[in-house]
Amino acid sequence: MFLTKRWMDSLRDSEEEILLKKNGRRTDFYQKMSEAAFVITNADPLLDFPRPISEKVINVGGLHVAKPKPLEPFWEEVVSRKEATIFMSFGSMSQSRLMPLEMKKAVLATFRRFPEVTFVWKYEEEDAALAKEAPNVVLHRWVPQNDLLAHPNLRLFVTHCGMNSVLEATFHAVPMLCVPIFGDQFRNALPFSYRQNASRLSRMMAARPRNQRDELVKHVRFAAEFGSLPEYRIPQVSFLQYYMLDIILPVIFVVSSCVVLSLYACLRVILKLTSAKVKTA
Repeated sequence: MFLTKRWMDSLRDSEEEILLKKNGRRTDFYQKMSEAAFVITNADPLLDFPRPISEKVINVGGLHVAKPKPLEPFWEEVVSRKEATIFMSFGSMSQSRLMPLEMKKAVLATFRRFPEVTFVWKYEEEDAALAKEAPNVVLHRWVPQNDLLAHPNLRLFVTHCGMNSVLEATFHAVPMLCVPIFGDQFRNALPFSYRQNASRLSRMMAARPRNQRDELVKHVRFAAEFGSLPEYRIPQVSFLQYYMLDIILPVIFVVSSCVVLSLYACLRVILKLTSAKVKTA
């Protein structure tokens, strides 16, 4: 939790510096979030852990997932070559071309062991030489991810677990092999295992009682009419309260004291028994 917050703080600081250079004045993102009527997030409670959350946090994850379009002839030919296709992509920030050469060779060697499967690898350089010995591998800089995930021949998605990718794969009931790299990706990877789970989550997302688009529109209109909504404002807490140290530290102190006192009492008993034996002797 501490490391995640530090990482988010570093992103916030860099964004504040950009705005300072552009506008000539510093923008306090934390203050803006505190004053905002709502915080709209790209998340879905079905893919998250149960937790207490403020009424001002509105989850609209999956809003970007469009109705899949028919694949272009090139991609239709690729996914129709064999009965099964596996798609591997690590998003736009974690580029596959920057992987160590030995790791790339290991990945391709693994792909070659499954000649009955077509592997589509989103790779930022269409380097034919890299995959020339792997005829079942297709390297491409850009892949129509949402449309490809919707294809019935797509059997597995090897992903870094960025939230957009997770939402698209879940919506289309595609099992994921999760390879989280940084940030929230490790957390995003935890709820997923096996195709049955992917199918169940997909059905739940399709049948959820509240429509994400309607939720977004209603809350934006509400905020436009009533402003920053101080009724929902979350009070600022100290460092100790934020990390629950005001609870954890006293508990540690009490437990440690009990352990020390118990050891001291045991030591006293042992010393008394030892001294009694010496006197008897």
